[in-house]
Amino acid sequence: MAWLLTYPQERVARPLQEQLAAHTTIVYAPLRELVPTELTAAQRTQIAASTALVLTSHFGVTTYLAKWARVNTTATIYVLSTKMAEMLRAVPNPIVVAATESQRGLIAPLSHLPATARLTWLLGDHAQRLPELRLGIPVVIYRNRWSPADEAAIVKRLRPETFDKVLVTSPSNWQRLRTLQAQLPAAGWQQATYYVLGDTTAAALRADGISAVKPRTKQDVLAQVIAEMCGY
Repeated sequence: MAWLLTYPQERVARPLQEQLAAHTTIVYAPLRELVPTELTAAQRTQIAASTALVLTSHFGVTTYLAKWARVNTTATIYVLSTKMAEMLRAVPNPIVVAATESQRGLIAPLSHLPATARLTWLLGDHAQRLPELRLGIPVVIYRNRWSPADEAAIVKRLRPETFDKVLVTSPSNWQRLRTLQAQLPAAGWQQATYYVLGDTTAAALRADGISAVKPRTKQDVLAQVIAEMCGY
């Protein structure tokens, strides 16, 4: 039996990789290619004029630092985790970390922004915001791509395996995994227990009649889920 993580291996800390590898064969398959986008003049002006910026993913932070950090050095930046805040330590902007490692942790601080605040979300094209967070202007700074060639390659990689534990890390990854499963032997998935990092992905699985194991708290969610998978 193998375990599947729809997560980049390089984003999993070495000690966690070692925990996983001690149990069985681990297949890392992010089911995506993330690519920065070029922004229009209007979008660059939107970022420059903002008093608050929100980044909700590690790749979003990486893209922001590489391409847009100099556009606005005064806006307060809101992020979901201390790891994301650490990535931003070189910028002069004030940083606010969500109370919990999810969008729900941003509801309170963003709801208290003054009416004059100019809020911009720097997102991927597949990002989903909670209904409570539909305030501000979204700007897509990267795209989540998945080509027929990518799909064919991962089908070939997964075909020989039988999975009993599967970590799904986003709703888009779940939809892509469902497409892959339709092309693979059903027996390879019949014993699978599914794990997720948060409520949005859990809801995507639940809509397809699949229950999933979630982290008990909203902090260090990846480490929590890996511990659950490993039986710690």
